[in-house]
Amino acid sequence: MKDDYHKTHFDEHRSKINSIAVIHELIYKSKNLTQINLKNYINEISFNLQEVYQSDARRIEISTNIEEVVIELDIALPLGLIVNEVITNSFKHAFKGKTPGKISISLKKIFDKIQLQISDNGKSTILEDRHEGSIGMDILEGPVEQINAKHSFKNTEGTIFLL
Repeated sequence: MKDDYHKTHFDEHRSKINSIAVIHELIYKSKNLTQINLKNYINEISFNLQEVYQSDARRIEISTNIEEVVIELDIALPLGLIVNEVITNSFKHAFKGKTPGKISISLKKIFDKIQLQISDNGKSTILEDRHEGSIGMDILEGPVEQINAKHSFKNTEGTIFLL
């Protein structure tokens, strides 16, 4: 890429494609072709995003507390896109002028529901803060609806996304 603007957009699209590719890779390595382990999937997505957005000058740690939960593929793929979008948003917007930073991901099963929380300790970047023409967080609406979930954002000392 000749300039940072195009490189950034290329990296964003590559990370989305990568989150889809990760699920296929995990399926092929698995004995079960209809279900996926969310711990492996989310860890792989977050590792790939850290590789894309991390630099020596900008250290952002990702910590995970993810239970071993196995779900159907038709839920895992939209969930992976959601995870990709929220973590990407944190990397791009939450830590401008702030380093080091931390992104925390937790996932737990509560009875027959799964609760996902992604938080960062950066600048609060709630939906209203997005600039004109930005579609990043709008992308969440489709996958959230597809998996019949509810989501919310909270501003604290950073941003908390809850699904």
